[in-house]
Amino acid sequence: DVPHPMNLAGQQVAPTLSIGIATGARGDDAERLLRDAALAMRQAKQKGRNRFEYFDPQVGIEALSQLQLEADIRSGLQAGEFVPWFQPIVELPSGTVVGYEALVRWIRPDGPVDAWRFLPVAERGLLITELDLAMLPTVLRRLAETAEGIFMSVNVAASTLRRPTYADEVLSAAAGAGVSLDRLHLEVTETALLDVTPQVRAGMERLAAAGASWYVDDFGTGYSSISHLRDLPIAGLKLDRSFVAGIEAGDDTCINLADGLVGLADGLRLDTVAEGIEVAEQAELLADQGWAHGQGWLYGKPSPELVG
Repeated sequence: DVPHPMNLAGQQVAPTLSIGIATGARGDDAERLLRDAALAMRQAKQKGRNRFEYFDPQVGIEALSQLQLEADIRSGLQAGEFVPWFQPIVELPSGTVVGYEALVRWIRPDGPVDAWRFLPVAERGLLITELDLAMLPTVLRRLAETAEGIFMSVNVAASTLRRPTYADEVLSAAAGAGVSLDRLHLEVTETALLDVTPQVRAGMERLAAAGASWYVDDFGTGYSSISHLRDLPIAGLKLDRSFVAGIEAGDDTCINLADGLVGLADGLRLDTVAEGIEVAEQAELLADQGWAHGQGWLYGKPSPELVG
C-alpha cells in the first residue's frame, strides 16, 4: 500500500518506500548480502520507487561496474584527466569559423574513454556538475588566447544550472581568465528547462546581464514550451542533429520542421545553429532555410587544438 501523507513542519509529505531483497544460504557473507540488497534497492528506486526488487546477479554486475566507473571518474577529476576538446562553429553559408563548442574528453594514461561511456554515468551519479565546473576555467583561459570576436560554447547540465552558486562561479572564472562574458555561450537542453525555479531564473538573468548568451541545445527533441523562449533570457537555438541527418536522407518531415524552427527563431530574434552537418548538401539547404550558423564534421571534428 502507498504510505499515508505525513505532516512535517506544516508541509504534507507523501513518503515512498523502496526495498531491496537479497537471499543467501547459511554461512553467506553478511557484507555481500547487504551490498546485494543495497543494489536491489537502487534498482527499485530507478524503476519508479515505492516497490521492492530482488537482487539480480546480472544487474549487480552492471551496477558494480557503474559504481567502479563513478569512482574512476572521481579519481580522474582529481588527476586532471578531463580536458576540453573544441569543435568549430561556422557562419553559413561562408564556412567562416566564428566560435567553438568545448566538449569534455577523458584522457586516461591507458588511452581515451568514449564520452558515451562516462557521460551517462556522470549524470546519474551527479558528477556531471563537477565536470562542468572543472572544464570552465580551462575553457575560458583558452578563449582568452583566441582572437577577439571568437566565442566559446560550454554545456551546462541540469544539476549545474540548479546550483545556487553557479552564476558566481562563472563570473569568478571569467574574471580569473580575463575574458569578457559576451564571448561565452552557455548551452542548456530543453529538459534542463523543465523546472526553472525563481532562483535558477535569477542566475540565468544575472549571467545574461553580464554578457553571457544562453542557448537551447538539441532543440526540437525535448519538452520545453514556447514560454521558455519568451520568459527566459534565451539568445539562440541549436537544431538537433537528428533533424540534420533526416535532411540528408530526404525526410520531408525533418526538412519542414527545420524550416519551421528557423522561422520561429527568426520571429523571436534568436540566433540559430544547426548541429551535425556532415555534407555540403545539408549545409546548403540549411543556409537556404535561413540557419545562421553550422557545426559538424564537415567543418571539423572535436580536437584538443583550436582548428579552422
